[in-house]
Amino acid sequence: MKKQIVFFLFFTINFSYCQEQKNIFEKLPNNIDNLSELNINDSIIKIYITDIIQIKTLIQKSKKKYKVIYFFSPSCHSCMETFPEISKYLIEKEKYFDFFIVSGHRYTNVPLINKYLSSQFYYRPVFIIDTEKYGNKSNPFKRLDLVTQEMCPKCDYEKMGFSAYFVLDENSEIILNTNWENENIEKITKLKSIPID
Repeated sequence: MKKQIVFFLFFTINFSYCQEQKNIFEKLPNNIDNLSELNINDSIIKIYITDIIQIKTLIQKSKKKYKVIYFFSPSCHSCMETFPEISKYLIEKEKYFDFFIVSGHRYTNVPLINKYLSSQFYYRPVFIIDTEKYGNKSNPFKRLDLVTQEMCPKCDYEKMGFSAYFVLDENSEIILNTNWENENIEKITKLKSIPID
């Protein structure tokens, strides 16, 4: 009897958790004008399945001076070290920066992304590159390579990966990029060195 009760509780908790995760996982709408429109509810992280064209369009619509495209994974040690500092800085300076978190992960990793960002009290949109459209379901780096090749052609896509980022100015020109060769502190320092006045 105890086994049946434990099994019932386990099944009920897992089912409700899966239902909760489903609610945060959406397709990116085509008719948004800016990133702030996606941040409607500050207590729920919105995770959008999207493609490179939609992200590029959203970035082009941004009126901010700088756009930071950050490659994120909850299983990346470097992300765990850089994300808190980078996100805190960009939120403090949100008058100047739009912050786009992009992941190439499989959809099964959405709960991990949600859990980590919630623990950081980060309730802003996250974009997952569509595995159905771009394939390579088991290799997130291939999808990040495609984003880099399309949006940052002067970046060495083979050195880009999780915790790397690139920054576009108001003319959509690349003014800065990092990669796996940069130390974590260097990634943070470079971002903070961008002139904002």
